[in-house]
Amino acid sequence: DSLPRLASALRAAGYRLAATAGTRADLASAGFDARPVAKLGAEPDAAAGEVAILDLIASGEVRLVVNTPTPRSGAVRDAAEIRLAATGEGILCLTAIETAVAAAEAMDPAVTAHLADVRSLSDWVPDPGRPRQASADSLLVAAAR
Repeated sequence: DSLPRLASALRAAGYRLAATAGTRADLASAGFDARPVAKLGAEPDAAAGEVAILDLIASGEVRLVVNTPTPRSGAVRDAAEIRLAATGEGILCLTAIETAVAAAEAMDPAVTAHLADVRSLSDWVPDPGRPRQASADSLLVAAAR
């Protein structure tokens, strides 16, 4: 299942989770805890520590929203409002679980520590007319038209 994989990758990247009741139950059954969030339009259960989803998004605490409603979930009509709220706050909103898993796994510090340094193209390719410093292990790549 993709949800436990997503939760695991987000935790490894240092994220805390928040979810509505159904998703929280799925996460709990996989061994993950999540902050309780009331569905859009529902009154939050303060005794259970629930917070309204739009309030949480507007609070500045949220860095990523994963919203993958299905016609069966009944949440499709709420998805547009959630996405609008997230993007309005400058929060990345992913709408496919596979994309969210890939993004979360890419944020894992164990992965990012082994990535190459990001450099501009001009660091790799010299300006035209400027000779590049050659070394014994230089590789010549020629392109012909």
